[in-house]
Amino acid sequence: MGCASSRVDVDPASHRALDRSSPPSTSAAVATSRSRRSLDIFHDALTSFREHFSSASTTHWDAAPCEWLRVRAASYFVDAKKAPPRERPLLTLRHVDLFDGSSLASDGDDARVDFCRTRPESWFRREFERDGGATTAWTFAMHFVNPDGANLVCYFQPEGDGAESVRDARRLCDWVDANSSPSFAKTLRRFVETDDDAYRAARVKLCAKLHPQSPLMLRKCVPTKPVLVGKRASTRFFRGAGDTEGYEDRYLECCIECGTSASAKYLYNMFSGLSARSDEDLAIWIEGAREDELPERVLGAVRLRRISPKCLTKLTKLPLVR
Repeated sequence: MGCASSRVDVDPASHRALDRSSPPSTSAAVATSRSRRSLDIFHDALTSFREHFSSASTTHWDAAPCEWLRVRAASYFVDAKKAPPRERPLLTLRHVDLFDGSSLASDGDDARVDFCRTRPESWFRREFERDGGATTAWTFAMHFVNPDGANLVCYFQPEGDGAESVRDARRLCDWVDANSSPSFAKTLRRFVETDDDAYRAARVKLCAKLHPQSPLMLRKCVPTKPVLVGKRASTRFFRGAGDTEGYEDRYLECCIECGTSASAKYLYNMFSGLSARSDEDLAIWIEGAREDELPERVLGAVRLRRISPKCLTKLTKLPLVR
């Protein structure tokens, strides 16, 4: 203590030189380190606060690139090789509906499927009714029916040369014949034209890519690995068959009922609790199960951002059009 308070006379110039060359004391370094950590903690908290209160203005969906994806190459059945998709996704994302359908649960399962045709809130139905479908392109809808009532519907439509004339399933297949590889054109025609839902369910493949900023627990539980949806959950398809208002073959809606298996329900319950802090890309395509159906091509891809119950539109019970 006495040394700390004593004074030693030195030359001022030498003292200034000593100040510049001497390292800071250990206690000063510790104090500086603590201050920096405190500032970092404050910055992280402020960022989280801003993100929380700006979530209302967050765009919760967008089209997604697929550079991270690997699909079956043409030689897959020889060497098991996978490669990045050779072509861009066939269909372009147009819209995503985020609905809370919990009020429809008492009406049975059929009240929460075939949204394209039966629900007035559906983006596709609103587009179709503007001019009786005269300018509405054929639409593929990927509909996730979740056990807590949340419904997520992604709408994809063709884009490119001649796409403006693709109004129904037949024209879609003709358009793909002219604008894609023969192998993929054959695969899509089989998928679209069949009446066998079991065949379709066994072919729809999904792969999710969690972004690095998503919660670590979620990234560990949802690996970037393709899955056949028909093996994980009950999957149903709708295309407006028999409809008298002109909807028949104007769309194909794939409804994945996520609560129909214990594993799917477990994953959804875990995901739903963390989805408000998660960003993920989702790619959808048809599995090439035979050599003449390769290489695989992506149908569509979507990027989902921070989806929570607050961004869902509540559905009310209305007379359903059947």
